[in-house]
Amino acid sequence: MRNIRRFWPLLALLVPLLFLGGCSQDDPAPDDDEPIVPLKLALSWSTYWGGSGGDGATRGNDLAVAPGGDIVVVGETQCPSFFLKNPVADVRQSFSKGFVTRFAAGGREVVSSTRIGSSGRYDWCTGVAIDAAGNALVVGQAGGDGFPLKNPLFSEFDFGDGRECGFLCSIPPQGGGLNFSTLIPQGVATAVAAGADGAIYLATVDNHVLKFSADGGRLLYDYLVSGNAAGTIIAAIAVDGSGRAWITGSADYGFSPLLNPLQPGSGFHGSDVLLARINADGTGLDFSTLLGGAGYDYGIRIALGADGAVFVVGSTNSGDFPVKNAATIGWGGDYDGLLLKVDPAIPRVVYATYVGGDWEDRGTGLAVTPGGEAWVAGLTTSHDLPVTGSYRDRLAGVKDAFIARLSADGSRWEAMSYFGGSQTSNHSEVGADWGNDLCLGTDGTIYMTGETYSSDFPLQDAIDPVYSLPKAFVTAFREKQ
Repeated sequence: MRNIRRFWPLLALLVPLLFLGGCSQDDPAPDDDEPIVPLKLALSWSTYWGGSGGDGATRGNDLAVAPGGDIVVVGETQCPSFFLKNPVADVRQSFSKGFVTRFAAGGREVVSSTRIGSSGRYDWCTGVAIDAAGNALVVGQAGGDGFPLKNPLFSEFDFGDGRECGFLCSIPPQGGGLNFSTLIPQGVATAVAAGADGAIYLATVDNHVLKFSADGGRLLYDYLVSGNAAGTIIAAIAVDGSGRAWITGSADYGFSPLLNPLQPGSGFHGSDVLLARINADGTGLDFSTLLGGAGYDYGIRIALGADGAVFVVGSTNSGDFPVKNAATIGWGGDYDGLLLKVDPAIPRVVYATYVGGDWEDRGTGLAVTPGGEAWVAGLTTSHDLPVTGSYRDRLAGVKDAFIARLSADGSRWEAMSYFGGSQTSNHSEVGADWGNDLCLGTDGTIYMTGETYSSDFPLQDAIDPVYSLPKAFVTAFREKQ
């Protein structure tokens, strides 16, 4: 899996938060008399995902839910026997290829499943969004010539300067072909979002934010974020109802401009969480801030609440970040997950909290309920997570995925659970599992994807029950009554 992970560290190190002023622990505590509603997690379904022959690694990087309830998962695979149904192109397996799989609502049937890639060495999918028609908008890296294109805006792959190429494609709900597919010369695409007006927004590893028309036929803008800051990385993107693109990632002291920053004077240590907003015309930033402590802080995922609030999840090894209304006040050492909520109207930090225990923890997945509760996924090696409402209450292997829900005011964990297996044959990663993303269905189901080395990974009604080393997983949780 070494080659598959070449791009992942760039993303999977990203996320914290800080600020001046309103970041103290002096804010009013939540009402102790407020009734706490019990929450218990249960499995709806859970499956390995990959090939049948145990002949190559697969990982799930991102997932999204379509309007009708289908679940679309994207990632990367080295498996020649990867399951195919209604593929978009005849892609021969060599090295790593991207994959896109669409499960029917309920997880009992595969609607379509395809590899996607080129004749070059390495291709993978980094992100997916769903448009109003249910099409899957997929981005990632195109490894070389021969990538499947349809009505492309950009078709030339050879740049001659060593840069790697991104791609954007649209796959219809039943698969079997492409609505459109284009290369992205501005660099490997790290994230994608669908706007309310149907426009498509994506970010690249070279710090471009691009807006395309809904049919992929026009590039509406190309905005370069802090082009002089070599330490800037954009990891995630979201779009508000006014067509403004929010981004998160990480940046160092070279980032500019800072506009209404929440923490003036940050960015003079390793790196800080970047949170910024691009105006609707794509001509510049109208808000930007760095948030961080004395260590390295990274934003990995971003989500927008129904009330306009902005949520960021990621990781930090800063022991001095000023928590606010925090469910977990103390830094556990090593890297901890990090979760923050910002009210951009003021602007102010509503809450900021560590996520984790005394060992390594990373926040990698984020989704927000209509009521403002934040669901978080990630990985942990800690034995002392503040478990509540759990599916599993202890660490099973060397690392586990975790899933958690934070209350709307940020004051308490309403759910926190380990999730993973404990057994692996002939590998050092004994029982290693990690979550890479999660999303919410309209019925409240919580979906998570990632990667597992566990031969006893928790399965239920699995489409793919056969373990091989390692495999992607797709899991659906529900709140148990």
